[in-house]
Amino acid sequence: MGVPSYTDFPTSRFLVPRTFAAVTQVEKPIPTVYLIDDDEKSRNGIRELLEKFAIPSVPFDSARRFFSLIEKEPFGCLVVEQTLTDLSGMDFFRRVQSSGWDVPTIIVTRQGAVKDCAEAFGAGIFGYHEKPLEHDPFLATV
Repeated sequence: MGVPSYTDFPTSRFLVPRTFAAVTQVEKPIPTVYLIDDDEKSRNGIRELLEKFAIPSVPFDSARRFFSLIEKEPFGCLVVEQTLTDLSGMDFFRRVQSSGWDVPTIIVTRQGAVKDCAEAFGAGIFGYHEKPLEHDPFLATV
């Protein structure tokens, strides 16, 4: 007597192999860019650039809104404006780190300074880009 199969049981006529496949397959999360920028024009421009290359994104108009809606570690990366009105990009990054999240974070800014860039990379920021964004380097970082 060998190992029983699902066909050995009386209810097996209701079960088909594809049923087991559907139950055991787990959907993989899709990496997403979480875009935090309080300048609507800039936020929409970055979102459109990402869409052009089929990169999923979720835009937020403030750090407060992001943290009120995102409860667990996001899967993907964060793109945050350095000069948000409610929190600086670096303060945002520190809050992400204090949450225990290990999410690659990219800072974008219109007011880039070497000192700010050095501080960002020293703290563990994944990328730092000045606006207007140069598409190829930005997309390579994402």
